[in-house]
Amino acid sequence: QDGSHPGSASQQTLDIASRTPRELFNGLNEFVIGQERVKKVLSVSVHNHYNILAFNARQRAAQLEAERAEATAKTMDERQARRWYQSKFADVNKTGPSSAFESGSPMDNVSDDPLVWRDVTALPPKAPLAADGGVQAASAGSAQGQQPQPTKLNRNIDIDVTQLDKSNVLLIGPTGSGKTLMAKTLARMTGVPLVIFDATCLTQAGYIGEDVEAILYKLYQEADFDVELAQRGIVYIDEIDKIAKSSGPGATRDVSGEGVQQALLKLLEGTVANVPKKGGHKSVRSEYVQMDTSEILFICGGAFSGLEKTISRRTMKSSMGFGARVLPNEEDELKGGSLDDMFKKVEPKDLVSFGMIPEFVGRFSHVLSTTQLTIDELVKVLTEPKNSLAKQYRTLFGLQGVELLITDGALRRIAKMAHDRKTGARGLR
Repeated sequence: QDGSHPGSASQQTLDIASRTPRELFNGLNEFVIGQERVKKVLSVSVHNHYNILAFNARQRAAQLEAERAEATAKTMDERQARRWYQSKFADVNKTGPSSAFESGSPMDNVSDDPLVWRDVTALPPKAPLAADGGVQAASAGSAQGQQPQPTKLNRNIDIDVTQLDKSNVLLIGPTGSGKTLMAKTLARMTGVPLVIFDATCLTQAGYIGEDVEAILYKLYQEADFDVELAQRGIVYIDEIDKIAKSSGPGATRDVSGEGVQQALLKLLEGTVANVPKKGGHKSVRSEYVQMDTSEILFICGGAFSGLEKTISRRTMKSSMGFGARVLPNEEDELKGGSLDDMFKKVEPKDLVSFGMIPEFVGRFSHVLSTTQLTIDELVKVLTEPKNSLAKQYRTLFGLQGVELLITDGALRRIAKMAHDRKTGARGLR
């Protein structure tokens, strides 16, 4: 199957790749308030990802065509050699070896089998190339001086050897800033299967909990058990900061921290994983389906609470004396502006200090930070999105025949309460 029929995974990939980053960005604006930089980077990343999938699909199709052309050319060469030998052997039986072989080859060069020729210097010539790149098919008549008829065969297929790799995305930022909502909105716009998985239930293989293959099984379910479609999906792993490795004198074997990070390495990089058809843990009697993760886009998100302290210690140096810089206290670090500024300065070594292993951090080419929503943005969250809370509660009250009216002052008061509680957009409810 070449996957070229309408509705196939390859055709769907081409349809997604045709959507511009501006269209994806405008679609995110309908549901997500604020986070302009994150929405732009995510739009470009998703656009590039599915362009890569479309390019790789064309490469595989070209490679398959080249292999078919090579096999056809080889078959034609064998047929030409067979006809050449048969025509020579027929001439030997009729007129003798001296007239049949101009080179004066002795008769013992002819084997009992007409397809075997012992003299390697008298092998038949290669099939000549036609002007259009085809192979001229030789026949018994061509050996007698007749002009052979060219057979159409494209041997000059241009194949680019460049292999494009995917780019995974890591989102960090405070709770309620829209990380999960952006992933859901992208999946809704692109139409590809997306699974949102909570990293807190993952454990190392062999222990109580979910194996990392459970992520692929849920994606397989979301794709209606279509492997080709699942291999082009999106995986969003939430609460990724909860699998940070444990440290300290009392730390034991970390099966839900560092062990999970190590198990996720191959999935993030790209491998052919064996996924149980019926889910659950792997066993000897389980039936498996192979799934290639090299074209699955992984987006991981987490609040990374306390990371701002690590960044502050790295960027700010305390000293003594009059006019010296003093490190901010804990209350100053938790203010919205200061927290946003710290997250914008995040570097891979800060994530390693937080508890993520270097190999895991290196799997993400894009590390983005979301910002805390301001009071004005929280008011927009209440009213502007298509699925805003104000519309939800108006509909809810309308089921009882009650009309709900909310003043601008009440909206701003609700937004201020959520902002003071540091709970983000979730706290508005």
